Amino acid sequence: MKNQNKLAIVGIGNELCKDDGFGILVIRELKKKKLNLGTLIEGGTSGLSLIPLFFEYENLIFIDILKIDDEPGSIYIIPLEELGFRKINHVSIHDIGLEDVYIRAKMLGSKVNGYLVGIVPKDYYGFGEISDVLRTKIDTFIKQVIQLSRKL
Repeated sequence: MKNQNKLAIVGIGNELCKDDGFGILVIRELKKKKLNLGTLIEGGTSGLSLIPLFFEYENLIFIDILKIDDEPGSIYIIPLEELGFRKINHVSIHDIGLEDVYIRAKMLGSKVNGYLVGIVPKDYYGFGEISDVLRTKIDTFIKQVIQLSRKL
């Protein structure tokens, strides 16, 4: 059942695995700001369990890291329908990548308007804290997410 004019912002990643936890960190920072942006969700490494969101919301913004040949900390805003057509390797050390979840949701009839707001990681293998490079980009990144959410 779709809730018209609703937005969910979903952080993806594993907070224990260095920069891979960036999406979760951003959601937590957005929650502290107590802005009226829509539903804020810590999606973690949920994979296919994210599919119901494609039917519950009209608009989705996913936050995650991107493995792109660019400087760590570079920010990208990508419509979900373009994920498979760009030369972008959406990092997924999770059970299934966002592209696959999106494709399956579309096959099931989802008409969601969605975006991936991604950031190029410095290091996402192994356990540890988010890199200083990404930590210094949090405020800029959050401003981008807020601007996008206001347009939806």
